[in-house]
Amino acid sequence: MLLPLFPLPSRPTELIQFRQPNIADAMRFNSITPEEQEQQTTAYLKALLAEPAKHDPLTWTAQDRITALWWIFTGSRETPVETFTYTCKHCGKEHYYDCDMNALAEDIQVLEVEPFIDDIEVSVEGVPYQWRIVPLDGWAMEMLEMRRAALPPEDDAEFKEAIVDLRFWEFAYQCELYNDVSGTREDQAERRYETIKRMAIDTEFMKLAAHIRLAHEKLEHGLPCYIDKGEMRLRLPPHKCPNQDKKESTEGAYTRLWVPFGLPTSFHRWGLKSYQTLVSNLVLYGGIPIQDAERLTESYAFFPVGETGRKT
Repeated sequence: MLLPLFPLPSRPTELIQFRQPNIADAMRFNSITPEEQEQQTTAYLKALLAEPAKHDPLTWTAQDRITALWWIFTGSRETPVETFTYTCKHCGKEHYYDCDMNALAEDIQVLEVEPFIDDIEVSVEGVPYQWRIVPLDGWAMEMLEMRRAALPPEDDAEFKEAIVDLRFWEFAYQCELYNDVSGTREDQAERRYETIKRMAIDTEFMKLAAHIRLAHEKLEHGLPCYIDKGEMRLRLPPHKCPNQDKKESTEGAYTRLWVPFGLPTSFHRWGLKSYQTLVSNLVLYGGIPIQDAERLTESYAFFPVGETGRKT
């Protein structure tokens, strides 16, 4: 069954036709690890394209991709509700928040300009360079994912330096140098990375960073997202602390969560609970139900608030 046409947020005149996910998709994508989320997101979106030869999710922006996942999710379920758990910053207690993901539709933005910022001049070692600022796309997200997976353990002496290096790669993937078109995309990114590292910190690099931050604002599109070291966080609508009407309540106690929203590690998210029922009937015959995968949720300030699962 086909879903309604999806206007690509970065290029809204480009209409994408997806089909609903089926049991075969659930079987193929039910064992995704955090280290391969972006790679499998590309494969998943390609698999659900009605015309896979016509579109390439690898070239879509990160915002396009997460909005497409949301489009498929909400279009494939009668009740597209996700449950998130977090520690409330108002009352200090753990809450479960049942979010109707349809409500996010009000926050979608589409670009009315080309998805890049041209004619940016930033010098390197005093020599003027012409730059183009671009959003991270699927290819860049996959590259960041691979580099993030190669990070040393957090208690390693080299971890801090490796994180800073990953940040520089994130900058390199968000810009292009005029007239640098030789070699592969990876070759070009390597040259930009080395070029950025030659910049003076307070004058040249900070100027480039400011242009990239400004581009984020000018090119905001799709669902509201936050990208940190190549990891996506989706902003949910504000909701009220359930204890606000009780004596421990705080005036104006509202929370907006930033949460991961990618391919699940269980079948439920894509409207495939029927697969669990099928397995139960054919194999387990009423056995123990599969629990929801644990999901990290983050507070408004992007700080982790713990992991938990909720039984279905």
